[in-house]
Amino acid sequence: METVKDCHHPWTWMMVTADGAVTPCCFASGRLGNLNEASADAIWNGVLAMELRAFIKADRVHDICRSAPCKYVQNMPGEPAALQRTPEQEREFDGKWYLSKYPDVAEAVAQGTVESAWAHYRSFGRVEAREARCRNPVFPIPVVAVQG
Repeated sequence: METVKDCHHPWTWMMVTADGAVTPCCFASGRLGNLNEASADAIWNGVLAMELRAFIKADRVHDICRSAPCKYVQNMPGEPAALQRTPEQEREFDGKWYLSKYPDVAEAVAQGTVESAWAHYRSFGRVEAREARCRNPVFPIPVVAVQG
């Protein structure tokens, strides 16, 4: 039986809707970003896309796919109680770029309101759909456009 680890979509294509929303496939309930807010390259190589790929490799359901009606998610016997971020993701996160992109976050870090750029992104930025970058981009992005 195929499970999440058998899904290849986040490595081979992404779906773009008419309003610019980017998802890893047509079934995903969450989005990776929006082309009106970030470049395709930034979304493809971003922290959220890397995180999704890491979850799939570990045969874990990511929030983006949590309620997807696809066979990979539907065939999962159960889900972990808490979705944890890995140390590798923190190391790959480009905090310097994130702070330069978002001066409000830089100010919060400087004032000690938020511990770091990574802490902000992990707790708030991801939910707010803020753009993020990895230090080491993976590979070029094939794009599949969807109308309507």
